[in-house]
Amino acid sequence: MSIRWSAVLFAMGCASPPDEAPKEIGELSTWLFANFDGEENELATGTAELQNFLASTDPGEADVDDRAFTLPVLKEKDWGTISGPKGTDANDQLPVAVVGLSSHDLDGNINLAGENNHVCVESGSTKYYGRRFMSGEDCFFDGSCDLLETENEVRKETAIADVWYDLFKDYRRVVLEDGTEVMYARSWTEKVFPGDNGANSWDQNFTLEAWIPDGKNTLRYYAIWSAVDIGLIGDDILVNLVIDGIDEGYEHADAFMSGDSDCGNDRDRENDRP
Repeated sequence: MSIRWSAVLFAMGCASPPDEAPKEIGELSTWLFANFDGEENELATGTAELQNFLASTDPGEADVDDRAFTLPVLKEKDWGTISGPKGTDANDQLPVAVVGLSSHDLDGNINLAGENNHVCVESGSTKYYGRRFMSGEDCFFDGSCDLLETENEVRKETAIADVWYDLFKDYRRVVLEDGTEVMYARSWTEKVFPGDNGANSWDQNFTLEAWIPDGKNTLRYYAIWSAVDIGLIGDDILVNLVIDGIDEGYEHADAFMSGDSDCGNDRDRENDRP
């Protein structure tokens, strides 16, 4: 979400919340997050439901507003085996999902998970993104294991607020009944991270991503349950900024895989976290 104050002021006058997701896809999104590390056959069944939903959308639609949906909140009972920030309220979340289409195949998207510098893979507000592999680095990419675990140090800078935070992100390969392979990712933060000025904070950040083959392309699904304490702008503005940031990340990821990335950020930036 690379934004200027003029863009923020414009958005304040025109932002509206996206449509609410169908009840079944909302419940499925939280179920997939909670059961990310569950039985493969159960995830395969859930994937079939997700495919049905994606088939009812137009993932190649140019207007991201037509590919974005609000979701139900992610409660602590939906965290599954991970640990989120204690003392936070799920009702503070602004949960949304965005459907997209990658022009690269699944293998290309899987290999992208092995990139340890995601500055030009995420949205433009991501100024530093260093990845450390915790497990699966030697086997996930050749398919001999199905789980990749990473820890990530992230710097976000926007016209509204700046922050450093630590993000855990796991990837999982799942084989469907017909032999088709898909990939999921689940990420989360474990504590509240204050912004640079101490007045703002990033309180919750949970995401679920899916990559599903579609011919030579790959269907994308990105659900995020985030809560930030900024105080300058309303929830509808923040939701739309998040949606735009997800879609920008889709574009940057495809450009990076194509070898023609020009995200405008310094990929050689040193980790200058205080």
